Amino acid sequence: NLNETDQANLRLIAAAPELLEALVELLEHEGQRVVNGIGLEEDSDELRAVKEQARAAIARAKGQ
Repeated sequence: NLNETDQANLRLIAAAPELLEALVELLEHEGQRVVNGIGLEEDSDELRAVKEQARAAIARAKGQ
């Protein structure tokens, strides 16, 4: 049986490739902003998708 720390470490190790990919994608899409229909600046669709990918990778690494 693995203790809680060992289980957390295994989750983090398993998620490492996905976390790295998400970070690379975030940097590639950094600053991609668009002006919406009412003149406000917001994240591009691509940046929003990459942020969601990063959130999902973090959740898996945390065991959520």
